[in-house]
Amino acid sequence: MATKTFQRKMEASPFAKDELEFRRNLASMRETGTFCDATICIPGEKKKFPVHRAVMSSCSEFFRSLFTNGLQETLQHEVKIHDVTMKAMEVIIDYAYTKEVIITSDNAEEIFAAADRFNVLGLLQECIDFFSTEISPENCIGFLRFARYYNNIDLKGICWAYITQHFNDIVEKSQEYVHLDTDELGEIIADDRLNVKVEDEVYDAVMKWVEFSFRERKEHFKTLLDRVRFPYVTEECFKDKIVNRRDLKRGPCWDRISLSYNLVKKFRSSKDPTLKSRTKDLARWIKPRIPSSIIFVLGGWAKDGVTDSVETYDRNTDQWFETHECELPQPRAYHGTITLRDNVYVVGGFNGSQYLNSVICFNASNKRWEERAPMYQSRCYVSVVEIDGVIYVCGGYDGRHRHSSAEKYNKETNQWSMITPMYYQRSDAGATNHKGKMYVAGGFDGQTCLFSAEVYDPRVDQWSVLERMSTRRSGVSLVSCDDKVYAIGGYDGSRRLETVEYYEPPQRHWYSSKSMILGRSNFSSVVMDGLVYVMGGYDGEKTSPEVECFNPDKKTWYAMSDMNIGRSAVSACAVRDIYNARDFSFHGNANMCSTLETKLKTPTKAAENVEFASRFSKWRKSPHCNKLRDSFETMI
Repeated sequence: MATKTFQRKMEASPFAKDELEFRRNLASMRETGTFCDATICIPGEKKKFPVHRAVMSSCSEFFRSLFTNGLQETLQHEVKIHDVTMKAMEVIIDYAYTKEVIITSDNAEEIFAAADRFNVLGLLQECIDFFSTEISPENCIGFLRFARYYNNIDLKGICWAYITQHFNDIVEKSQEYVHLDTDELGEIIADDRLNVKVEDEVYDAVMKWVEFSFRERKEHFKTLLDRVRFPYVTEECFKDKIVNRRDLKRGPCWDRISLSYNLVKKFRSSKDPTLKSRTKDLARWIKPRIPSSIIFVLGGWAKDGVTDSVETYDRNTDQWFETHECELPQPRAYHGTITLRDNVYVVGGFNGSQYLNSVICFNASNKRWEERAPMYQSRCYVSVVEIDGVIYVCGGYDGRHRHSSAEKYNKETNQWSMITPMYYQRSDAGATNHKGKMYVAGGFDGQTCLFSAEVYDPRVDQWSVLERMSTRRSGVSLVSCDDKVYAIGGYDGSRRLETVEYYEPPQRHWYSSKSMILGRSNFSSVVMDGLVYVMGGYDGEKTSPEVECFNPDKKTWYAMSDMNIGRSAVSACAVRDIYNARDFSFHGNANMCSTLETKLKTPTKAAENVEFASRFSKWRKSPHCNKLRDSFETMI
């Protein structure tokens, strides 16, 4: 494997240049011995290092204590340093003078150990930054053990975050995985942040570890299985891999596993995690895991008009939560939403009285809204995609004209610039990024719903016309999934569509796909973990709260839990890998759910509690409430 090199360079500012010149002069004086007042010696080595006490003390608490402790090192000109190599000491001294270092795979561990011993914090951070670029599924467990050996909190945090985010890759690819000890594996699978699509993957990982050396490890079954959250294991996994295992039936965990299986069969349709925590034995491991991705649904047109409401979706519990602290600064509908890392950009739209060109940005990590540069044109019914960190918008309606124009936004400069316009004027069209190109289809040109489609290549700033869809679709949603571009739902001029078709670029042709359960237009769609989620919209009679999920592998649509608010003209996005995902998931609402569960156990007290009744009045009106009460009565 080729050696990788890491070198931090100073910024080319006037101050940085002055500092660089100053440090070069210091290094030159050290090399010539000018004004040096100490010499570092390594026993058994001939080479000595003349240094300035002040310079070494400025970068290291170790040397500051060494030169000021009042003992013999304070007075002696030559100071002996034991148990360190010449190369490592030379790197430490060079860094103290120049603040520059070249780290490679060959010297990184030695430099880290020396920086840790001599408490050279800047150099220690350089090593951590280098290690963070080297971590992979094959070596992350070794890196974690290395970090724990030196008790380095920062490196431990980086390794742990990597392990929990890439758990499946580690189980599949790492030779270190099967050599974890019981406590190490138990700690990993007990973490709420473990990133798995379904809990089946945790069970499979435990079985792989146990079966690597079954005779020696079967006694650890109970410890590890206690950390598998069986109520979130699929019924298929129970049937195929668990219920027929004799070793599990004879084990101490079988009662819990059996109860979990019954819960899954009986209450899976409710999608409510509080139903799965009815026994004290299950309560300590019943919690769902924190999802790595959170769906945000923002604004839209609700029953009472344009709304500023924001809801978030926890896929692990199939629950929606209203996040009042994250509400839009003003109501907005028919807008576009896109994510760049942990930032959610909301573009254009309609606020109930004005067609907007404004752009606002929500930082999910600090939960703060900020304004961004406005677009050149007001765009309601706008189409928005992200390609390589750049936001592209096209079409829309400004109150007078349907646009064929398009713009792009550079977040680094906070500036919009015009790009080549589309061939067709269109608002209410669907758009998606598929392999670095923007696909746009359907929409409304002011007179008729469209079935035309086109694609934009940002590398050459050029649009190309595609084959037409089989159906006219306005208020359609486009997503890229399974190497295809799906056009979902919409309005054909007479009815709301449940039909779906997909475009395969190599064949340049549209094909029919499995239809949705509900016909809808002006809804939103998000691809998350290889599944397509569609939510809200207008079904011809009402603004819908209903949510569906499409599995491309099984070619099947599933009904999911409804949103709290029925809304059309809505926009949504998935925010991935944010450190505070807990706040937007079931865990961030656990206190509310716990209170709800307690109150529902004692309905007479709940009726007397005015504050509780007010707090959950909206929830009680939902279709889940009666289902939840019935389930409690059955289980109690």
